[in-house]
Amino acid sequence: MNIRLLVPATLLGGVGVWGFNRWSFAQSHESTDNAQVEGHIVPIVVKVGGYVAAVDVIENAPVLPNAELVRLDAREHAVRLAQADAELAAALAAAGGRGVEGQARTVVRTASNQRDVGTAQVEAARAQRAKA
Repeated sequence: MNIRLLVPATLLGGVGVWGFNRWSFAQSHESTDNAQVEGHIVPIVVKVGGYVAAVDVIENAPVLPNAELVRLDAREHAVRLAQADAELAAALAAAGGRGVEGQARTVVRTASNQRDVGTAQVEAARAQRAKA
């Protein structure tokens, strides 16, 4: 083969490989002169406290819409709901046995409201998860 064709072909191939490597590196790395990178950051704020059971994302990975990011341990919320149900049942039992209707209604209403608050917190957490 002629050396006149071999040298330019080798150089062209080398430049092509170098260019492809630079292009593929630039697809996953950001370069900046002022050390600032523009990005979309969405804070995730929960309205219901609890222990995290599992984290289903990898750091800096793209997240699909409606993807579950974090799962909370539901046991604590189940205990709160059961406690509110027990308080409601106790208030209903107290209302039926004492005859003090005003006070009993207040106790029943309070227990019912506490149960509604617990249910609302669970629903708010589900809505926040869906929003995130």
